[in-house]
Amino acid sequence: MSKYKYGTGTTDQPYEKPDTDTVLWRYMDFVKYVSMLSSEALFFANSSQFQDPFEGAVGAEVLMDEWKRRFREWYKDVHTPEEIELLIQGFHMTYSMLKDGTVINCWYKSKGESEAMWRLYSTDTNNAIAIRTNVGKLKASLPGTKQFEIGKVIYYDYDEPISNPNITFWFKRQSFAHEKEVRVIHRVAPQVGCNGVLIPVDLRLLIDKVYISPLASSWLLDLVKDVSLKYGFEVEVDKSEIAQLPIKFDK
Repeated sequence: MSKYKYGTGTTDQPYEKPDTDTVLWRYMDFVKYVSMLSSEALFFANSSQFQDPFEGAVGAEVLMDEWKRRFREWYKDVHTPEEIELLIQGFHMTYSMLKDGTVINCWYKSKGESEAMWRLYSTDTNNAIAIRTNVGKLKASLPGTKQFEIGKVIYYDYDEPISNPNITFWFKRQSFAHEKEVRVIHRVAPQVGCNGVLIPVDLRLLIDKVYISPLASSWLLDLVKDVSLKYGFEVEVDKSEIAQLPIKFDK
């Protein structure tokens, strides 16, 4: 059995909390950067709108019978067998409400930039932006009046079902391990079809530095500086270090 007790239905925290000095990155299009400055908020996507069908999943389809067995085992001390069967029948509704009420903000964990992330998380790599922060700054920037959980995603093979749906949003398939994801999870009132919510943050506490794409033209650097100042936000802006050229020797 895994050290995280994936299949036991535990309510214990399944994820690992990153150190406060863990460096985080968020890659985005220039337009999204401007939107963030304008709203002074981070977008938390609704988990039901994620493209990955395994987002919040309790297991692979072939494990349905095993999941039911684990579910019955989990609840046997607090419910009668008849009540458990009714819970299983109604679980799809509860599960849908949980997905519609879970919003997530995702970050890439790395000391340095990622060439792959520049390409994966922007629709126009030539005009892409990356903001750098760390876990401590991210936590400090979030409103203290709300409950947020910050943790490292667990990359999992789903070879065992997860009995407790409340912890499933910390798991992703191994095929996504390249994302090195740290996510912030927040619970809201379930809203069917809602794309997500904007959570106000203190950008001055959050953003350590802004980088422009290694493929960007020089004018974008000045534009990002000007736009940031327009919104009253003075921040260091630099071109991606990936754009640096190697030493060359004359032939």
